[in-house]
Amino acid sequence: MKYVVTGATSGLGRNLAERLNADGHQVIGLGRNLQVGTALAAQDIEFLAVGLEEINQMTEAMRGADAVLHCAALSSPWGKYKDFYKANVSGTENVIKAMEASDTDFLVHVSTPSIYFNYKSQYNLKEDAPLPEKFANHYAATKKVAEDKVSAACKDQKIKATIIRPRGIIGAYDQNILPRILHISKRGFMPLLDGGKAQVDITYVDNVVEAMLLILKPGCHQEGKIYNITNDEPIILKDLLSLTLNELGIHIPFKHIPYFTAHLMACGMEAVCKILPSYPEPPLTAYSAGVFALSQTLNIDAAKNDLGYVPKVSVEKGIKKAAQWSKQHADYI
Repeated sequence: MKYVVTGATSGLGRNLAERLNADGHQVIGLGRNLQVGTALAAQDIEFLAVGLEEINQMTEAMRGADAVLHCAALSSPWGKYKDFYKANVSGTENVIKAMEASDTDFLVHVSTPSIYFNYKSQYNLKEDAPLPEKFANHYAATKKVAEDKVSAACKDQKIKATIIRPRGIIGAYDQNILPRILHISKRGFMPLLDGGKAQVDITYVDNVVEAMLLILKPGCHQEGKIYNITNDEPIILKDLLSLTLNELGIHIPFKHIPYFTAHLMACGMEAVCKILPSYPEPPLTAYSAGVFALSQTLNIDAAKNDLGYVPKVSVEKGIKKAAQWSKQHADYI
C-alpha cells in the first residue's frame, strides 16, 4: 500500500511514517525539517521537502496513494491567528485540493481535543459534546475550522475521511509535553496549580499510531466519523508529573500555586506580550494554566466499538518509555 504522511517531521508524523515503513508499506513523508527528512530517507522512507501551500507538488506525491494521513499542523498555545489559519485551515484545504487532483480519496485527519476546552472541568467527553462559544486559543479555533472543512468535503463527496482527536501525545520525538516539563523544571521547582488534583488524559504515541492503522484496515474506513483517542487511563496531574520527573531523574519540589493567581498572572503576561513587536510567547498562557488546573477526560467508546481500538501501552509504561527515549536522545533530530 502507498501512504502519504503530511507533517512527517513532527512527533506523531515521524512515528507514523516509521511504523508504516516497518510494516512494509510505501511511504512518502512531506515536511519542512530537512534534518529529520534526511533521517527518514536513511530508513528508506521517501521524503519530500514540500509545504502545505505547494498544491502541485502534493498532488504529484499523492498520485496512486491509498490514503493521506494529515498530521501537519501549527500546534502551540500562543501565536498570531493568521499563522494558525494558514497552517491549519488553508493547509487542510490544500491537502483536500491535492487529493481531488490526484484521485486519492481517503484521508485520516488529525485534529485535537483542545476544541473542547472551556475553562471548566469536564469529564468523559464524547465526540458530540457541546463546544465553547469562544475557543481557548487560535490553535483550537483553527483546528475546528479545519475539521469543518474536512467534514464539508466528505458531505460534498469530494473525499472520504476519518477524523481523530488524540489527547496529550507523549513518546519518541515529542516536541511538546516532555520538552516543556524539562524547561519548567530548570527553575528548580515544579509549579502545581490547585494541588495538582486535576484529572487528565494522555496518550502514548504508539497507541495513536495503532488507532490510525486500524482506520486504514480494509473495510474499517469510517467515513465522516470523528474519534477521541486516549490511553483510556485518566490520571491525577500530580501523579503524572511525579512519575515523569522521577523517570527523568529530576528531583525537585512542587510549588503550590492557586489557579486564580496563575490565571491572573497569565492574563497579565499575555497582555504585555501582545503589544511587544516580536509577539513573544509568555512564560504562562491562560490556556496552559487552565490545562494544568482543570480536569478534562475523554470518552473513547466510539473508537473501541467501531475500530476495535485498545491502547496497548499503558500510561505508566508509556511515561517510562518516553522518559527513557528523552534521556537517550537529548539532541535528537
